[in-house]
Amino acid sequence: MSAVRQRPHPARLMISGRQSAKTLQHYVASCAVLVLQGGGLVACRDCLAVLAASYACLDRPNAGTLRILAAPVLRVCRAAGDQNEDEFALARHDLRLALAVYFAGELVI
Repeated sequence: MSAVRQRPHPARLMISGRQSAKTLQHYVASCAVLVLQGGGLVACRDCLAVLAASYACLDRPNAGTLRILAAPVLRVCRAAGDQNEDEFALARHDLRLALAVYFAGELVI
C-alpha cells in the first residue's frame, strides 16, 4: 500500500514560521481551487488563513499576486456567508479567471 503524502493544513502556515512567497501563493491557489470545486465555507476559511499567514510571514509579500487571488476569494466568502447565490456565482467566476491567469504564469511572482 502506498502512503498518500498529506499537505499540511493551510492554517498551520500561521504557526510554522517564515514561508517563501512561492509556497504561500501555492497554498492560496490550492485553497482557491478547493473553493471552486465546491469546498464551501471550510475551503474559504482555509484560503483566508493562508492569506493572513502570507502577510504575517513575509517581509515583503508579493501584494499584487495575493491581492488578485484574495479579492475574489473574499467575495466568495461574503456571498457564501450571506447565502447570496447570484453574487456567489459571480464571485466564483471571477476567482476562476484569477486562477487561470495565475496558473498560466501571467502574474509576476
